[in-house]
Amino acid sequence: MTPYLNSGEQIVWQGTPSQWNNAGTFLLCGLFCWALLPLLMAFWYWLVVKNTRFVITNERLFSYRGVVTKRVDELELYRIKDLSQSKNLLMQMVGLGSVTVITSDKTDKSLCLLGIKEPDKVQALLREHTERRNVQRGVREINT
Repeated sequence: MTPYLNSGEQIVWQGTPSQWNNAGTFLLCGLFCWALLPLLMAFWYWLVVKNTRFVITNERLFSYRGVVTKRVDELELYRIKDLSQSKNLLMQMVGLGSVTVITSDKTDKSLCLLGIKEPDKVQALLREHTERRNVQRGVREINT
């Protein structure tokens, strides 16, 4: 599913979470593979990650999620207030990480891009395009 883009809006990055997010679940389910429930659980977790996608444009951040019921979250970049990044040991070893976006959005105060490739690059792209969007819209932050 491709987002509807405004005139002049361009996709700058798109990606999906890695199945490495499920490594612990897959390991546990593998240990108990003689039972049907762990196999179904592993399949469900695989489907959840497989049906998650993130798209960053020069104006917005989209999050597509859902196996049975699809959900699309859209976040205007000028609403981003802070970015943080985390990498546990396993994620560092396989070159993955998570970027958390803190926003002023009323419905979604934060959005986490879990287990993505090149989190440093993604965080830098978000920062760069957020700053550009703030300048374009004349957004100024007032600290009290």
